[in-house]
Amino acid sequence: MHVELIDRPERLAEIEGPWLGLLVRSGSHEIFATPAWTLAWHESVGARAGRSLSAVAVWDDGQLAALFLLQRSRRLGVEVLEFTGHPRHADRMDVALDPDRRDKVFRAFAAWLLTRDGWDVLSLRVFGATSDQPEALAAALAEAGLQHLVRPDASTYYIDLGPFADVEAYLARFRGGRTRKALRRHARRLAEDHQGTWRVHRQLDEPLLRHMAELDTQRSLRGAQERAFFGDEANLEFMRSLARRLAGQDDWRITALWSQDRLLAYDLSFQHLGCRLSYQTAFDRSLVAYGVGNLTLIEAIGGAIADGCQEFDFLAGDEGYKENWCSDARRCRWVLAYSGSPRSRLAYGYQRWLKPLRARLGQGRLVALIPRRIRDRFDI
Repeated sequence: MHVELIDRPERLAEIEGPWLGLLVRSGSHEIFATPAWTLAWHESVGARAGRSLSAVAVWDDGQLAALFLLQRSRRLGVEVLEFTGHPRHADRMDVALDPDRRDKVFRAFAAWLLTRDGWDVLSLRVFGATSDQPEALAAALAEAGLQHLVRPDASTYYIDLGPFADVEAYLARFRGGRTRKALRRHARRLAEDHQGTWRVHRQLDEPLLRHMAELDTQRSLRGAQERAFFGDEANLEFMRSLARRLAGQDDWRITALWSQDRLLAYDLSFQHLGCRLSYQTAFDRSLVAYGVGNLTLIEAIGGAIADGCQEFDFLAGDEGYKENWCSDARRCRWVLAYSGSPRSRLAYGYQRWLKPLRARLGQGRLVALIPRRIRDRFDI
């Protein structure tokens, strides 16, 4: 097997055809590992955030057998290899590979790591819960003599939509009669007081993006807390780039509440392989009394059922509101490997001993006091 380091997005674009074919053959096929998502991320976010492309392609008899979508970053003086899109643009990842050559591929990748200088920690987060890749990769790392860990990672909440013929059937299971009555009353009041109407957008264009950004940054709860997704110019550019790359494809599902030409709420989702992926939402905080956040999710879930989706996926994150909408969650996994350098040994000690000790002592509560962006930057 031949292992190729790809540090130019132009080279990734050159192998887009084999890459897509590999995703089709893979046991899992995350939207965050597609060419459109990866190249849009690198173009708009990765480079300006100081994360350089370090993808690894494994070739076997001239055929692409695997593609590890990796980026290189430096945190606390430690050189880290991690999945592209980390920390805020890839909710779940896997390695695109030929399942018939999985073990051979992972052995080749582990052997390649042994020959490389300039890295301290391989940190592959949010492997999907149903993937068998973490265990297979860990076995290859152990065979190569690399110190490694497999850790639980973020939870992904989801709704199994199979049993529900429509959104009312779903609500009958997850909401009591009094709550359903209150939701209907809120919906009527919203329509009467604000002439609110729902639309589903299947493409993201510039005018719609500007409306979403204005709502998110100026009128949403996130915006008031200075946590707006579109408060970061790089995220605006990311969505623009993604919209260009997905033009003409039926991937977008943006459930939007409009009052004439004023956007009041939205759920930005993607439809991928029969699943609705809820990427982010926002609503006008002045409409909290109408339950507009709940109504937006109900519209999005109803749209997913009408489209014949098998799941409505809330993606990564353990936000409390998600438990109000579903009873099922899957736990992602995190694979780490260490080069053996002094810095990597310190990083291993932190993950192997200090972090579990901190959790047992209850110091995990401190994360509530530390902004997420700081935790993502320094928690190796």
